[in-house]
Amino acid sequence: MNQRSTILMVTAFLVASAGALVFLLGGGNGSEVGADIRCAGDAAASSGVRSDDVRPDVDLPDNPLEAYRGELLDLAFRAASKFPLHPHVKNRSRNQAEVVDACLRLGQLRRALACIPEIADWRRGYAYADLAFLCAGAKRTDDVETLLDFAEASANQGDVGQEWRKGRILARMAQVLFLLGRAAEADALQNTVADPSETGRVDLVKAMELDPAELARRIEALDAVVATGDHDQIGNALDAYARLFDRFYDDVERRALIEDRIEAAFKKQNRISGFESRLELAGICLQHDDGLKARKLAIAAWEVKNQARWAPEDDVALSARLATLLFQAGDEETARREVEAALALFDRNREKIIDIYRAGPLRALAEANHAIGDRAASVELYWRAIEEGIHNPNSRPRADDLVDTCVSMAVHGVEPDARLMERLVRICDELGEPW
Repeated sequence: MNQRSTILMVTAFLVASAGALVFLLGGGNGSEVGADIRCAGDAAASSGVRSDDVRPDVDLPDNPLEAYRGELLDLAFRAASKFPLHPHVKNRSRNQAEVVDACLRLGQLRRALACIPEIADWRRGYAYADLAFLCAGAKRTDDVETLLDFAEASANQGDVGQEWRKGRILARMAQVLFLLGRAAEADALQNTVADPSETGRVDLVKAMELDPAELARRIEALDAVVATGDHDQIGNALDAYARLFDRFYDDVERRALIEDRIEAAFKKQNRISGFESRLELAGICLQHDDGLKARKLAIAAWEVKNQARWAPEDDVALSARLATLLFQAGDEETARREVEAALALFDRNREKIIDIYRAGPLRALAEANHAIGDRAASVELYWRAIEEGIHNPNSRPRADDLVDTCVSMAVHGVEPDARLMERLVRICDELGEPW
């Protein structure tokens, strides 16, 4: 009897975000059926990996999606699957999982399901649990049970390795169960996870569904987590606080209480985590049409960034993300100025940046330019990113950057022109020895 079945008898649940659930709930099946077959078929053909004989017997929909975005996702998965299994199983699986995550963010459930069995390491189990989470949000209960069975089977394989990997899968499964309203089963499964940094992830979903009467007790529990001083656990607590911030946004008194606890937790974070947390909260403000508060948080993030010295590639990428948020918060002038300054910073420091790290900040700038409405500049920066991505003669960093670039364009809705698409395909076709 498997672990989850035992729990059922005894007790007789990003890079998914709330936004992804909303997208899924409103979607239909508008994509071409052949796309999912290409993902799995190309992966098997290019890697030589024998995927599971048994695949989940579920029929999931793909939301309507522009053809070019589907082509970018397929190309990214093909590039990821070109990694030889030995000795690059980690790189191969990580890149494949990145594409699956992008599929889920875009509501491409069928496409994701076709790709997941080709993932060779523990990330396959987590991807099944991730897909189950989306199905739970869409009330596809029968599909959830099947996907959880496959996630659990992956978690219990002997080659999963370190305990935290299994714990991450089981914690995601517990989130799914909690989302389905099966709190006792979720708690029981959560209690089998030894790593506190993983068990804390379940609190994120609990925060989304929290009864107002339970807020004080939940805050007390999260305060205790923050008091441990453990970086990972504080991060999980802040993520849970962010969900509470969202959940009670319209309740001014309760929101103020949550904000006080968040500010206290900020003091125990390192600068990059503090920057990330403030951007996340600002994004929540924008979801509630509160541009003024979002801008204040963006400025706070900017101040945190300026308190430290960053490597040029990191400085550029952080500034690009900040510019996007400022633009969305209504400060267009400052946003454009930040983008221009970040690009100038990259150009001044290009030679100081190791070649395999040059494409990342250019992608971030491409995303920022797309966000502020400058499509031409965005496409040009993506072109620069892929050219920097092939500067290194080895295929490993080339494949990493190609996957990242294709995923970025697909997720952000940047349509490549014919010249750029042809270049992306050629780079993928040329991946091979030396890795």
